[in-house]
Amino acid sequence: MAWAALLVALVAAPMARANATSHPSAPLPTPAAGERAPADTLLDAPLLRGAELVEAGQYATAIALYDSLQQAFPWHPGPYATAAMAYQYWMIDLRLNDYEPQLLRCSEQAIATGTTLMRTCSDPWLRVYVGGAYGFRALYRFRQHQWLKAWQDGCDSIGRLTEALALDPGLYDCYAGLGSYHYWRTARSRFLSWLVFWMADERQLGLQELQLAADHARYGNRDALHGLVLACFDAGDYERARGLNDQAMALAYPPPTAAVYMRIRLAAQAGEWRAAEAACYQLLDRLPPRSVGYQVECRYWLATALEAQGRAAEARSVAAAALTQARARNADDEIGGALEGYDVVFGWLVERATHLGVRMDMPGP
Repeated sequence: MAWAALLVALVAAPMARANATSHPSAPLPTPAAGERAPADTLLDAPLLRGAELVEAGQYATAIALYDSLQQAFPWHPGPYATAAMAYQYWMIDLRLNDYEPQLLRCSEQAIATGTTLMRTCSDPWLRVYVGGAYGFRALYRFRQHQWLKAWQDGCDSIGRLTEALALDPGLYDCYAGLGSYHYWRTARSRFLSWLVFWMADERQLGLQELQLAADHARYGNRDALHGLVLACFDAGDYERARGLNDQAMALAYPPPTAAVYMRIRLAAQAGEWRAAEAACYQLLDRLPPRSVGYQVECRYWLATALEAQGRAAEARSVAAAALTQARARNADDEIGGALEGYDVVFGWLVERATHLGVRMDMPGP
């Protein structure tokens, strides 16, 4: 989701300053209401179905679909890039890095097949797939601390998306990635401000691009909507984020994990503690035992919601359980959340537990 584009923005930001093609010089398009990006005529029906499966959290079924497409079209980057996307979002939903080898393999196959095909075919969708694959490989390399390689892949990702729009300005799916890039590279969030203080502030451009993709992308509209919720929350536009989150919650049943998490954050920000409590239980019910860091954060918000409702004893029990569970966390198995790192959340938990009178006789994260 947006977490992915955020990291691409982080590694790609220095190049974009020197590369004018990474920033569209023309005004954003204004498509008619209901207009969608043109279809990839080769893969349209299965890609639409795959996007529905991913949104519903049915990742194994989605990947089986993409695997069948790889068998049918081994020369085409689309099936590999979409499989890499599914693996990435599966890991983000669980905050676990279980599928890194598969993500890397699919990304590299998409880049190789797409680069070969682009030499003889001008189909702009090829550049969308290759751009996405570069982005997912950048995330892999970022997590492996391969900083220079991640930076180069991030640059190549933005470059391919920009080329696709030059070939067909109606490929609104490109704006999901470009919008997250333009927003997050200059967002004044705590963990990026040290890097981007010297950049022009393009957050409003990024928000406009994300809205454009959410309204008009063919395959990436759901991803853009989740990204827009996250960006609006970061920007402090909570009312808009709440309305968009309502839309995201309705995308699938049960609601997408990303939407449930943002429901917790938005309800907590608004002081709607019963809603926050309900969303915490909803999220905890779907997280596997190995998603320790994610569960610890969820229990922090649950303890906060319970205390705010005057249920201090329940809050104390939840906070104590979260501290105990934190002992079992294996940081090497996890990937971080979109807004704060685990260490920040753990610090909040310690403060909350101390306030509630929980014994603090355990080591830090």
